Amino acid sequence: MPSNQPKELIIAYDIADPRRLSRVHRLIKKVALPLQYCVFYTQMNQKQRDKLVQLLEHHINPKEDNVRIYPLTSSYQALYI
Repeated sequence: MPSNQPKELIIAYDIADPRRLSRVHRLIKKVALPLQYCVFYTQMNQKQRDKLVQLLEHHINPKEDNVRIYPLTSSYQALYI
């Protein structure tokens, strides 16, 4: 798949420090739709995703914080309750 083709992604995070948590939340909320407080949905191409990762790396402490980006497959089926 070409790198400029948007992919559906789920972004989830667990940030230890409340100040960093607010910063990361605001940053991700600019580019993704919140599903829950720390879980977001977005469509991004590779370049956009790489830029987001670079920004996040400047706002988190990798020893205490955790940010995960999961690509959704074309055959996923979401179940909402």
